Amino acid sequence: MTMKGLVGLPLAAIFGFLGGIVSTRIQSVSAAASDTIRASRFELSSSSGKTVAEWGSDSQGRTSLKFFRTNQREAVSVGLTEDEAPFVNLFGRDGKVRITLFLDKEGKPLLGMGDGILEGRVLLGSILHDVPSSSDDDWGLLFRAPGLIHDFASIGVRSEGASRSGGISVRTSSGKTWSAP
Repeated sequence: MTMKGLVGLPLAAIFGFLGGIVSTRIQSVSAAASDTIRASRFELSSSSGKTVAEWGSDSQGRTSLKFFRTNQREAVSVGLTEDEAPFVNLFGRDGKVRITLFLDKEGKPLLGMGDGILEGRVLLGSILHDVPSSSDDDWGLLFRAPGLIHDFASIGVRSEGASRSGGISVRTSSGKTWSAP
Protein backbone atom coordinates (compact mmCIF):
# COMPACT_ATOMS: atom_id res chain seq x y z
CA MET A 1 0.00 0.00 0.00
CA THR A 2 1.29 3.47 -0.82
CA MET A 3 1.69 6.37 1.58
CA LYS A 4 -1.36 8.04 0.04
CA GLY A 5 -3.40 4.94 0.73
CA LEU A 6 -2.25 4.77 4.34
CA VAL A 7 -3.24 8.42 5.00
CA GLY A 8 -6.31 8.45 2.75
CA LEU A 9 -7.99 5.39 4.25
CA PRO A 10 -8.15 6.69 7.85
CA LEU A 11 -9.16 10.16 6.64
CA ALA A 12 -11.94 8.67 4.53
CA ALA A 13 -13.14 6.65 7.54
CA ILE A 14 -13.10 9.72 9.83
CA PHE A 15 -14.92 11.95 7.34
CA GLY A 16 -17.42 9.20 6.58
CA PHE A 17 -18.11 8.77 10.29
CA LEU A 18 -18.53 12.56 10.80
CA GLY A 19 -20.78 12.79 7.75
CA GLY A 20 -23.02 10.08 9.18
CA ILE A 21 -23.30 11.90 12.50
CA VAL A 22 -24.12 15.24 10.82
CA SER A 23 -26.66 13.57 8.54
CA THR A 24 -28.38 11.88 11.51
CA ARG A 25 -28.49 15.16 13.48
CA ILE A 26 -29.95 17.11 10.55
CA GLN A 27 -32.65 14.47 10.01
CA SER A 28 -33.62 14.44 13.71
CA VAL A 29 -33.78 18.27 13.83
CA SER A 30 -35.98 18.42 10.71
CA ALA A 31 -38.22 15.66 12.11
CA ALA A 32 -38.59 17.53 15.40
CA ALA A 33 -39.42 20.80 13.60
CA SER A 34 -42.30 19.17 11.74
CA ASP A 35 -43.95 17.72 14.86
CA THR A 36 -47.03 19.48 16.26
CA ILE A 37 -47.19 20.54 19.87
CA ARG A 38 -50.73 20.56 21.24
CA ALA A 39 -51.85 22.13 24.49
CA SER A 40 -54.90 23.99 25.76
CA ARG A 41 -52.80 26.74 27.35
CA PHE A 42 -49.26 28.10 27.27
CA GLU A 43 -47.72 30.24 30.01
CA LEU A 44 -44.66 32.45 29.98
CA SER A 45 -43.16 33.07 33.39
CA SER A 46 -40.56 35.50 34.66
CA SER A 47 -37.31 34.44 36.32
CA SER A 48 -39.13 34.80 39.65
CA GLY A 49 -41.81 32.31 38.55
CA LYS A 50 -44.69 34.79 38.05
CA THR A 51 -46.86 34.40 34.96
CA VAL A 52 -46.19 37.35 32.63
CA ALA A 53 -48.18 36.09 29.63
CA GLU A 54 -50.51 33.29 28.66
CA TRP A 55 -52.01 32.00 25.46
CA GLY A 56 -55.14 29.91 25.51
CA SER A 57 -58.89 29.90 26.00
CA ASP A 58 -60.56 31.60 28.95
CA SER A 59 -63.76 30.79 30.84
CA GLN A 60 -65.80 33.00 28.46
CA GLY A 61 -64.81 30.97 25.40
CA ARG A 62 -62.37 33.56 24.05
CA THR A 63 -59.04 32.49 22.63
CA SER A 64 -56.49 35.10 23.54
CA LEU A 65 -52.95 36.10 24.20
CA LYS A 66 -52.75 37.97 27.52
CA PHE A 67 -49.95 39.96 29.09
CA PHE A 68 -49.89 40.58 32.85
CA ARG A 69 -48.44 43.28 35.07
CA THR A 70 -46.19 42.37 37.99
CA ASN A 71 -49.28 42.43 40.27
CA GLN A 72 -50.76 39.65 38.06
CA ARG A 73 -53.50 41.94 36.71
CA GLU A 74 -54.19 41.74 33.01
CA ALA A 75 -52.59 44.59 30.99
CA VAL A 76 -53.27 43.58 27.35
CA SER A 77 -55.49 40.95 25.78
CA VAL A 78 -55.65 40.14 22.05
CA GLY A 79 -57.76 37.39 20.58
CA LEU A 80 -61.07 36.10 19.31
CA THR A 81 -64.44 36.17 21.05
CA GLU A 82 -66.61 33.07 21.37
CA ASP A 83 -68.21 34.24 18.06
CA GLU A 84 -64.72 34.35 16.45
CA ALA A 85 -64.72 38.16 16.27
CA PRO A 86 -61.25 39.69 16.83
CA PHE A 87 -60.64 42.02 19.78
CA VAL A 88 -57.91 43.98 21.55
CA ASN A 89 -58.33 45.16 25.16
CA LEU A 90 -56.01 47.46 27.12
CA PHE A 91 -56.52 47.46 30.89
CA GLY A 92 -55.87 50.11 33.55
CA ARG A 93 -53.83 49.33 36.64
CA ASP A 94 -57.12 48.58 38.43
CA GLY A 95 -57.86 45.74 35.99
CA LYS A 96 -60.72 47.54 34.21
CA VAL A 97 -60.84 47.87 30.43
CA ARG A 98 -59.66 51.32 29.32
CA ILE A 99 -59.57 50.79 25.55
CA THR A 100 -61.27 48.11 23.50
CA LEU A 101 -61.21 47.58 19.77
CA PHE A 102 -63.23 44.86 18.13
CA LEU A 103 -65.08 43.84 15.01
CA ASP A 104 -68.71 42.79 15.24
CA LYS A 105 -70.16 39.74 13.47
CA GLU A 106 -70.47 41.77 10.25
CA GLY A 107 -66.82 42.89 10.45
CA LYS A 108 -67.63 46.49 11.42
CA PRO A 109 -65.23 48.11 13.91
CA LEU A 110 -65.89 49.79 17.24
CA LEU A 111 -63.34 51.58 19.41
CA GLY A 112 -64.35 52.16 23.02
CA MET A 113 -62.57 54.13 25.73
CA GLY A 114 -63.35 54.36 29.40
CA ASP A 115 -62.16 54.94 32.92
CA GLY A 116 -62.55 53.22 36.28
CA ILE A 117 -66.21 54.25 36.48
CA LEU A 118 -67.60 53.54 33.01
CA GLU A 119 -65.91 51.38 30.35
CA GLY A 120 -67.85 52.85 27.41
CA ARG A 121 -67.40 56.61 28.01
CA VAL A 122 -66.42 57.26 24.39
CA LEU A 123 -67.41 55.05 21.45
CA LEU A 124 -66.27 55.54 17.86
CA GLY A 125 -67.30 53.44 14.89
CA SER A 126 -70.20 51.23 13.99
CA ILE A 127 -72.97 51.83 16.52
CA LEU A 128 -74.47 48.60 17.78
CA HIS A 129 -78.21 48.41 18.38
CA ASP A 130 -79.99 46.55 21.17
CA VAL A 131 -81.03 43.95 18.60
CA PRO A 132 -78.18 43.86 16.05
CA SER A 133 -79.00 43.16 12.42
CA SER A 134 -76.90 42.82 9.27
CA SER A 135 -78.75 45.85 7.85
CA ASP A 136 -77.47 48.15 10.65
CA ASP A 137 -75.26 50.86 9.19
CA ASP A 138 -75.15 53.60 11.83
CA TRP A 139 -71.76 55.19 12.49
CA GLY A 140 -70.83 57.80 15.03
CA LEU A 141 -68.94 59.25 17.94
CA LEU A 142 -70.77 58.88 21.27
CA PHE A 143 -69.96 60.36 24.67
CA ARG A 144 -71.55 58.78 27.72
CA ALA A 145 -71.72 59.65 31.38
CA PRO A 146 -72.30 57.38 34.40
CA GLY A 147 -75.92 57.14 35.45
CA LEU A 148 -77.38 58.40 32.16
CA ILE A 149 -79.45 56.05 30.06
CA HIS A 150 -78.97 58.10 26.88
CA ASP A 151 -75.78 59.43 25.32
CA PHE A 152 -74.46 62.68 26.77
CA ALA A 153 -73.37 63.88 23.32
CA SER A 154 -73.20 62.28 19.89
CA ILE A 155 -72.46 62.97 16.27
CA GLY A 156 -73.08 60.45 13.55
CA VAL A 157 -74.80 59.05 10.52
CA ARG A 158 -77.98 57.03 10.83
CA SER A 159 -79.38 54.78 8.11
CA GLU A 160 -82.99 53.86 7.60
CA GLY A 161 -83.34 51.67 4.56
CA ALA A 162 -81.70 53.41 1.60
CA SER A 163 -81.76 56.88 3.19
CA ARG A 164 -79.03 58.30 5.40
CA SER A 165 -79.07 61.30 7.70
CA GLY A 166 -76.44 62.96 9.83
CA GLY A 167 -77.02 64.49 13.20
CA ILE A 168 -75.62 65.91 16.39
CA SER A 169 -77.06 65.79 19.88
CA VAL A 170 -76.06 67.23 23.26
CA ARG A 171 -77.77 66.60 26.60
CA THR A 172 -77.43 69.11 29.43
CA SER A 173 -76.93 68.12 33.05
CA SER A 174 -80.60 69.00 33.68
CA GLY A 175 -81.67 66.46 31.04
CA LYS A 176 -82.60 68.90 28.25
CA THR A 177 -81.48 67.86 24.79
CA TRP A 178 -80.33 70.00 21.88
CA SER A 179 -80.04 68.29 18.55
CA ALA A 180 -79.70 69.13 14.87
CA PRO A 181 -81.33 68.51 12.53
